[in-house]
Parts: sequence; C-alpha cells; structure tokens
Amino acid sequence: MFEATVSIDLGASYSKVAYRPACDPDRPGTLRQDAMVLMVDASPLIPSIAIQTQRKNMPWVFGVQAAKLNPDGTMKVHKNWKANLFLPQNNAESANAVIVAEHFFGWLKQKLEPAGIDLGKAETRVAMPAFDSVAETARVIGICMETNGWKPPILKAIEPHANTVGLFSRGRSAIRRTA
Repeated sequence: MFEATVSIDLGASYSKVAYRPACDPDRPGTLRQDAMVLMVDASPLIPSIAIQTQRKNMPWVFGVQAAKLNPDGTMKVHKNWKANLFLPQNNAESANAVIVAEHFFGWLKQKLEPAGIDLGKAETRVAMPAFDSVAETARVIGICMETNGWKPPILKAIEPHANTVGLFSRGRSAIRRTA
C-alpha cells in the first residue's frame, strides 16, 4: 500500500503541485498510474508572486490572482520570496521570505482541500534545489506548512534526483506491484 502523496515543486518562477491518491495494485505484475498535476485557480502553474494587500478581508494574494492584480501604493509585492528562503545568511529578506512562505502554504492548503485532497492523510514532499544549505530551509518550510495544518513530516526531494525520476518515468507516477 502506498499512501496518498502531494508533491510540491517550489520553482523560482512557478510552483507546481501533483497528487497521487493512496493505491495498492491488485496483484503482482499490475501497474497503476493515478497521479495528476493539480490545477490551482484553473492553472497547473502557480506564479511565484505574493502581494500583501493590507485589506482585512484578503490580506494576502497569491498565484494567478496576484499575477493579475494591479497593486496600488499600499500593497507590498513579493516577487523573489522563494529565492530569499535560500539565502546563506539570516537577514531582513530571508526573514520576510519565511513570513511569505507561511502565508503561501496556508493559501495553498485552502486551494487543495476543496479539490478533495485530504491533506491529513497525504504524505507531502517538497522539491528543493540541491544547495549545501537546503536542510535548514527544508526544516523552515516544514514548520511553515505544519503551522498551517499540513501533516508532518514534510519530506524533501532534492531537485537533481527529483528531475531524474521525472525524466525516467516520462512524468508519470506509477506504482508496480511485484512478487
């Protein structure tokens, strides 16, 4: 039995989310390909822009909605927040990126749950770049996610490995049951 898995690729320009429901192939020699790229706001690509609006009814805007928004002078636009998560030193930019990440994962959870994704039962994996300092950032991202109710542990997949698996599987998530 393979538990349900949500995979998140935090790309520099776009994030992508895929989901594979729990599966247990019927018998040895069978193959199941149940994974799908999830659509968030009718798009498989989530633009990496965050806007802090200062509005009480909607303090943060992400994704396609943020990309289409024409911010006014009261709004704070965060364009490169993901890259700032991986800065080698703690400074104002890296601290701000953690705040944005915490709100982003709350927003993303609110987008996925209405689509029928039970995040309380799903394993979550986040693709990370292969930097030497990625362990601390992975821990921080995990805390941001857990604060918003994502099921721990949040697992990391390092980019070159994750990309190689995607190439060899031709982008399919497949489970084969063997004897």
